[in-house]
Amino acid sequence: ENGSVTFDVLAVLEPLPGGAVLVPFRSSVSKQERFAKVHDMYARGWVAHAKPLTELEEQMCSFPRGARDDIADATCVALDWFLKDRPRPTMNLL
Repeated sequence: ENGSVTFDVLAVLEPLPGGAVLVPFRSSVSKQERFAKVHDMYARGWVAHAKPLTELEEQMCSFPRGARDDIADATCVALDWFLKDRPRPTMNLL
């Protein structure tokens, strides 16, 4: 799988810049499930971009029929990993 190759390549770069630590992570759900979960995060306003991220946005909007989805998939995995144990914002309806 491509993920294994990525970890092999990154291992060559150790030590990583700035003291960063490589934490291996494999998602246990399908790519479609990851995209659906992140789509919900965007739709609820839990995630927003401070500036345009053209390539990421194009990949996300063209999924699953786009030619590439590496950046979008990596973003989905990262958002899921970073936000998995965080409390979700709530909305107060008036």
